[in-house]
Amino acid sequence: MSTRFRAMSTDVTVFSPGLDPAGERALGLAVQAEFEASERRFSRFRADSELSQLNRAAGPMVVSIPLFA
Repeated sequence: MSTRFRAMSTDVTVFSPGLDPAGERALGLAVQAEFEASERRFSRFRADSELSQLNRAAGPMVVSIPLFA
């Protein structure tokens, strides 16, 4: 069994053959959540992303540590 989803204009498949079905599903959902969080923060195509907000800022703006890094 695998988890499949679309993120960052890419088809993503998570395989974890060493896990039982419940563990594999949990891992797949965690990976998907990580991709979604990254898109919310770093996407230049989403108007609501932190990066897009920074790009529109007319002056200094406080950003998250991951975006700063």
